[in-house]
Amino acid sequence: MTPADVEMDLPESIVRAVRSIPPGRWAMGVSGGADSIALLHLVHRYRKDVTLCVVHIDHETRNGESARDAQFVEALAWSLDLRVEVAVRRELEPQVACDASNISAVFRECRLMMFRWVVHGQNLQGVLLAHHADDQAESVMLRLLRGNGYTGLVGMSERSVVESVTLVRPLLGVRRAELRAWLTSINQRWREDLSNASGDYARNRVRQVLATRPELTDVLLDVSASFDRLRAWVSDTAPVLSDAFRVTDVTGLARLLANESVRRWLVGRGVPVDRVDRPTLARLMEMITDAGTTSVRTFPRDMRVRRRRGVIDVMPKPNQS
Repeated sequence: MTPADVEMDLPESIVRAVRSIPPGRWAMGVSGGADSIALLHLVHRYRKDVTLCVVHIDHETRNGESARDAQFVEALAWSLDLRVEVAVRRELEPQVACDASNISAVFRECRLMMFRWVVHGQNLQGVLLAHHADDQAESVMLRLLRGNGYTGLVGMSERSVVESVTLVRPLLGVRRAELRAWLTSINQRWREDLSNASGDYARNRVRQVLATRPELTDVLLDVSASFDRLRAWVSDTAPVLSDAFRVTDVTGLARLLANESVRRWLVGRGVPVDRVDRPTLARLMEMITDAGTTSVRTFPRDMRVRRRRGVIDVMPKPNQS
């Protein structure tokens, strides 16, 4: 069955989502919750041009409930005659490089490691993820509360590349309730993570607020879409800086455009994208706009940037001079 053959009695948002998935061989992150179980069934039923490998990690939490999640996902994948790869956190955690006290970061890095292993090992196109519109609204609200800049308020992208793995989120235009209603209509059960009801986590608290104020979800999605358009304009408009550029190439720009040009310059010189944060940008912008600051500063990856006679460039390393 091709994208054009998706059942038209499905909600239009779900039809668009299922049709948007590129054909080919994909991994799919399946937690056992309603959202990923719905995506799994939708792709398996209506996209015969998509081959799936189910990926699941048992995070070894909730007094053994996570192990039962893994059993549930594995049994469902087998019943659909799909390949399934399951790992437990203790196998992956020793290999991730992040603060062990930040459990959310550990989980995220474990997932990325598992995705890389499956995608590269099986020569797959990437990973399909079940983040939906309500997840998007929660993410935007969290970032607002944290004071993120406009790029963070765009929210999650439908398609992104993280550590050489392509991630595709086809359900960002679909609401949580639509997915659960469809699962109920086909009599497919799912696993509930009771920790999602805990007030110990910021995302859960935001989710609880949005559940009582559903109109806020639409507002947050509009905010995300507006900032996405702004980000696209900035990306198209900001000039590309040369290896050695004059400070006047930047000082005459609007601040949004200046930051984007400088951000791309840093990335182009080898600074990892995730290390180009607001403090890093501010340090370089200070060198550009204030001639009274130090003329040499060190940036991530031990990159030394200098200002000489109004020109910014990267100092060669000792063995390159």
